[in-house]
Amino acid sequence: MKTNRTNYVHLRLTEREFDILKKLAEEDIESKTLDGKVNLSAYIRNVVFVNGRPKDMKRELRNLNFQIRKIGVNINQVVKRINSGYFFQDDALHLAEELKKIEELENKMLALLEEGILWQSQS
Repeated sequence: MKTNRTNYVHLRLTEREFDILKKLAEEDIESKTLDGKVNLSAYIRNVVFVNGRPKDMKRELRNLNFQIRKIGVNINQVVKRINSGYFFQDDALHLAEELKKIEELENKMLALLEEGILWQSQS
């Protein structure tokens, strides 16, 4: 199905930004033409309409940061009880659970980074 794209968007980039854009487009298989050439327009459309919106990702990262801070508070409370000598056996289990939550959130954040989503808000 051929799409009739008649609307143009003009974008100004620095040389560095343009080099980064070209490099990312070259690495993206979906934005290549049939003969293997890089199609910057296809890459930009794919990033904007398929991979997610930067504001959604910023919101997700803020949420992840908030969750990690909450877990950190819980860990500090457990460690304080342990150091004071007033702790329960379940405190060690709770501490391990909280550390596992941090690891899961860290993996989620790394997955977002690997998808290249954070690049949009960093450049």
